[in-house]
Order: sequence, then structure tokens, then C-alpha cells
Amino acid sequence: MSSFLRFPTLCLLAVASLLAFNDCASGQSVGGPVRGTPIKLFDGNSLDGWSMQNGDPSTNWVVKDGAIYRNSKGGDLYHDHWFRDFELTFEWKLESNGNSGVKYRVQPYGNRFLGCEFQIQDDQQTESDRHSTGSLYEIYEPNSNRIAKPILQWNEAKIVVCGDQVEHWLNGSKIVEATFGSPDWFARVADSKFNKHDGFGLNREGRIFLQDHGNPVWFRNIVVTPLDCDCQTRLPHCLPASRF
Repeated sequence: MSSFLRFPTLCLLAVASLLAFNDCASGQSVGGPVRGTPIKLFDGNSLDGWSMQNGDPSTNWVVKDGAIYRNSKGGDLYHDHWFRDFELTFEWKLESNGNSGVKYRVQPYGNRFLGCEFQIQDDQQTESDRHSTGSLYEIYEPNSNRIAKPILQWNEAKIVVCGDQVEHWLNGSKIVEATFGSPDWFARVADSKFNKHDGFGLNREGRIFLQDHGNPVWFRNIVVTPLDCDCQTRLPHCLPASRF
């Protein structure tokens, strides 16, 4: 059974919520992006809605003490749906020397799946601010507002993508703000390892995945709130291949 058929309830809830809030069609100001109903991507008990890149069930990610836990090397954990504009909140923690991340708007670039990344790691092991916790990995370093909790303590994170705007938040503070496709964006991508991938980060939708980087990591309270940022389409909406 396809992931689209497994998640009709999420789609209906999201559409109903947005229709209740969306006033874009009237031409009236709505004071910013229209928010839908928050949707839990993890129920605290199972990996329903999550799989490996090829759609198979994961063997290296498990549910442990109400969190998604990476317990052995075996690949990244993808959510089955595609997402466009959204606010994603989650909590995470690491062991010493740990390294992971949450990637979003992930799409295939040739034979690789790439996307922007909220970097998560023990910063004692990095020499680059653009690889430090909360960075938009390889592209934007976090600002001085960043305060990460000590190892094995839960951190609260938020990613907001709205049209060509992106924000990273950590423990209540905005630490990254960028504009996809701006001159600064292109300059930074050209100075990164993604410079061989045309249009990196410019796609408007994609998947979300939790990164397996060879270290134990925990995630919980993963919630996405779809946003309508362009008023051209009533978002969220269910597209082929289970897109919101």
C-alpha cells in the first residue's frame, strides 16, 4: 500500500485546517503566512510514517523511551510525505562526539538525495562554524544567539521554510536567517561542497529525513505545521507521491 493511502487522515486534517484560516483568495491581508493545524510526525510509540530512502522499514532506528533513537549504522530515516512551506519543531539530544542532523526539502540531485540541513553535533569536534550545531550545514553559520544544551540534555529546535525564506531556531532563539536564491546564497553555495549541484536548495518542496552519521541520537516531539506562503495554492495540499 502506498504511503499516500496510509495517510489520508493527515491530509484531510491539514486541508480542513488551512481552509478555515486561509484568506488569501479574498485579497485581504492575512498578516503573514497562513498557518495550518500542527501535525505530529512521530506518535511516540511507533515509526509509522517513517522509512528508509527506498521505502523499506528501518532496522537501525527504533523507538526508545518515547523517542526515535538511532541504535546502529544503516541509513537515514525519511518521512514518507513531501513538504513545501512549513514550521517544523522537534527536540533532540546527542552523546559525546555525536553528529546528526535534520534535512528538509530533500530531492534527488542526480543519483544523490540532497537537501538543506539543520546541523546537530557535539561542537567540540568541529573547526567550522558552518558545521556547528544549528548551522544551515555548509552554507550559513549560526549567530551569537545560539545556546546549545550540554550533552545528553534535550534541545528544542525549529525550522521555518516559507517561500524563499528559511530560519533555524535553537532553544527559543533565532540563530540562522537566509534567503534561497539571493546573491549571498549563491556566493555561499559556490564556496561549499554543494557547488557542483546546480540549483542546490532552490527547490520549493521535498522530503524530511533524520540523518544517520554513525552516532547515537534521539528525536522526539516532531511536529510540522504547514504554511501557505505564496497564496497561489491552498497549502497544505495532498499531491501525488504524498506531498503536503
